[in-house]
Amino acid sequence: MGNDMSTASDDLPEGKPATESSDGFGLQLGPPPGPLVARSQPSTPNPANPQAGLQPGAGRPLVEGPPMSVDDPVPAETVNRIAGIGALALAGLVALIVAIVAILVVLGVTGHL
Repeated sequence: MGNDMSTASDDLPEGKPATESSDGFGLQLGPPPGPLVARSQPSTPNPANPQAGLQPGAGRPLVEGPPMSVDDPVPAETVNRIAGIGALALAGLVALIVAIVAILVVLGVTGHL
């Protein structure tokens, strides 16, 4: 059996550079990227560049205390009060739905619906 698989280089017309795509989509492929070069990081801070050794969160903050956008925490009594009001409202809603369904059942059983 013959090999029916062809590569992009097989489909290139004569004289066409191998860096251009001939797949009909008009994609242009550039030359391959050069080798990667690892950059060495200095292990000790450079005296000429004092910010080279700084790391986030290290050292004393410029301004003491929490940010101005942060308020004091909400007291536990407020959270408990709001949760209690929400629970009572939910219980009242459930009781109302149960009462309506009970009235509809009674009216349906007695034939008045």
